[in-house]
Amino acid sequence: DEFFEIASALNDMMTRLSRDRRNVIERERIAKEIEFASQIQKTLLPAELPQIPGLDVHAFYRAASLVGGDLYDVFDIGARRYAMVVADVSGKGVPASLVMSMLRTVLRIEAARIESARETLIAVNDYLVRNTPPGMFITVMTAVYDGATNRLSVVSAGHTPMLLYSRETGKVSFVNPRGMPLGVPMTPGWSFEDGLDEATIELRPGDSILLYTDGIT
Repeated sequence: DEFFEIASALNDMMTRLSRDRRNVIERERIAKEIEFASQIQKTLLPAELPQIPGLDVHAFYRAASLVGGDLYDVFDIGARRYAMVVADVSGKGVPASLVMSMLRTVLRIEAARIESARETLIAVNDYLVRNTPPGMFITVMTAVYDGATNRLSVVSAGHTPMLLYSRETGKVSFVNPRGMPLGVPMTPGWSFEDGLDEATIELRPGDSILLYTDGIT
């Protein structure tokens, strides 16, 4: 009886060790996949920012986890005009990073063919409503800078307000045009564009703007 109990205990121990070893291997595999996804995500962020005449542009990014749903982008859309985007996908992890990559692609496509920042977000939202998983949404602030006029057109899809520092007055103010997050199904009789406003700012020498996500606040 004692030998039988010892053999049974040994068999149980070996079974648990084998199961734990498989779990460790699986966790390591998942960790490597997440790390690889993080590396891919970082390649979607600008390797370097464009040189914009009249503007001095800087960016900083640090994810709360290995992969996240935050995005920033600055790119040339032609005719001395540049788009600046900061966005935040709901949630974290791989699902948020996948939606973020989709958002970046659609934004670049639409911004290149549509002059208005407001119309760009409307077109992007039309796509995302049809292709975003239920329960996920995206807040976005898009600013289009016109180098010919030094004007900035700003639209916000439920994003944190942009900060504007005026050198002339020495004061900081919020720029927070009305807008709903992207990818949210609307109730009948109400549309995304009905609630989307656009603000226009004329930048003067010494003025500063700050676009950010709720990771800051």
